[in-house]
Amino acid sequence: ADCREGFAEATEGSTLMYGSYRAEPQMALITRATTGEMVIAWNTGAIPESLNRDTVCFVVMAGMYGQADSGFSFRLFINNVPRFEFVTTTRERWEVAGQGGGRITFIGVHRDKYGDLFGCLRITLPAAWLKAGEPVRIRAVGEKANHPAWFMVFQASDVIAYQKELVKNEA
Repeated sequence: ADCREGFAEATEGSTLMYGSYRAEPQMALITRATTGEMVIAWNTGAIPESLNRDTVCFVVMAGMYGQADSGFSFRLFINNVPRFEFVTTTRERWEVAGQGGGRITFIGVHRDKYGDLFGCLRITLPAAWLKAGEPVRIRAVGEKANHPAWFMVFQASDVIAYQKELVKNEA
């Protein structure tokens, strides 16, 4: 799939340094299933002026609570419209269809000592949701469940290049 980097800048939310599938810890935005109001938000890079396709795919480096008592809900907003809802799970790969189109796919590549999952979140959006020349604003918030279950997006704008380098080095 022809994907674009999905993280350009953080716009809202709590951050922390955390380990992932990369050698060095990275700064990440984190939301939890606590109050239902712990929002994280970020922008993608600007959408090209001449977009000649039906969908646009973005990739972000992400982590997710993956322990046995999973099942906590998180919502993903695209340009302030609620489009996706996903649930924490022990599964390393999952896909969710969006409301009105689109889909998100999580591809876990590493599980830490707690059983939590780290990998990439691929966000595929209909071009009709996007405005040429402007970034996409993405927000995520956990449900109100009084639980520390979490979802995080790492502040990495080189996810695709990093993945390509990994593959090249394995060849």
